[in-house]
Amino acid sequence: MNLTVNRDKQALSLHLAHTWLRSLRWITFGLCSALSIETAQATDLSEKLKTAYIANIVKFVTWPSTSKHIKFCLYSDANIHAQSSSLMNLAIGGGRHLQVVSNPADYTQCNLAYWDANSIQYRETLSPPNLLEISDMPDALALGMDVQLKIVENKMSFSIALSKIESNNFRISSKLLRLSKNGSKL
Repeated sequence: MNLTVNRDKQALSLHLAHTWLRSLRWITFGLCSALSIETAQATDLSEKLKTAYIANIVKFVTWPSTSKHIKFCLYSDANIHAQSSSLMNLAIGGGRHLQVVSNPADYTQCNLAYWDANSIQYRETLSPPNLLEISDMPDALALGMDVQLKIVENKMSFSIALSKIESNNFRISSKLLRLSKNGSKL
């Protein structure tokens, strides 16, 4: 009889251990799922912010092109691609609208381009004239971009390479320059 009781205790202990491990797996799965959803939401929020900043920046630019549509080109692997549809036909002033072009075969026909670590591979060394380039890469201005978007301490900001912008015949509103992190230094 003692043998049976010990076996029953072992079986019970083994059953409790399996139940506990199963519960621990579900708790771990739940926490990981919650963290991945939170990370996805945070990423989604930063991409929405970048898209909103681009939408507002382009409204404070005087474009050298006389076209009624400003072509905003980006590649499908760019981090803001999913958000870019909200910019289609956005009125940007002067009777002009933003036209989003995904995966352009030739971005020399673009007026505005967005580059990130995922899409920079498509950029040629020399950018065409009359192309305003915006990037969220840490070394964007050193790479020759016109505007750098950055998140520092959970706050979005931007810097402007004014001399490059002016050399391409763009004009930037003084209001936008005051809002930029570097003012009119570059």
